[in-house]
Amino acid sequence: MWWNKQSLPEVITANFIEQLFDKTLSFSSRKLINDLNLRYRFLSVSERDAHILEVINFLRKYITPAVSARKPAWEKGWDQNMDDFIKSDLDLKELQPYYYRKGRSIMSLKGHYIYPEDRNFESRLLKIIYSILSEHYLDKYSNIRVRRWALL
Repeated sequence: MWWNKQSLPEVITANFIEQLFDKTLSFSSRKLINDLNLRYRFLSVSERDAHILEVINFLRKYITPAVSARKPAWEKGWDQNMDDFIKSDLDLKELQPYYYRKGRSIMSLKGHYIYPEDRNFESRLLKIIYSILSEHYLDKYSNIRVRRWALL
């Protein structure tokens, strides 16, 4: 395995998220962030350059434009998610789109390319974002109930 705790020196912290969102986090959000322990490392310059070249080549060859003719494919994909959601007895994990990245892959964080330790880094980072959004913007509405920890 190419990584260990020493090769992944960076970690998403509650302080980092507070600065990112310019919000003070609750104890429960801070606990969520600490419990997830999202570790990563920055790419070296050569890794970054190779990744950028790979992305450019991919975009030139394989990108599919978002046009109205693609709507049936979009609906078919979400129908599959809905069917799987119902079959799973409403497991929220089944709502994650199939096009969503799974596995460790290079990502961008605050303008820098990173390589995460966790194969679900992106969805777990979104879990943090959903928690913060619900805490700061949805909790004041009595007709909206959010199960923060169950979100994807």
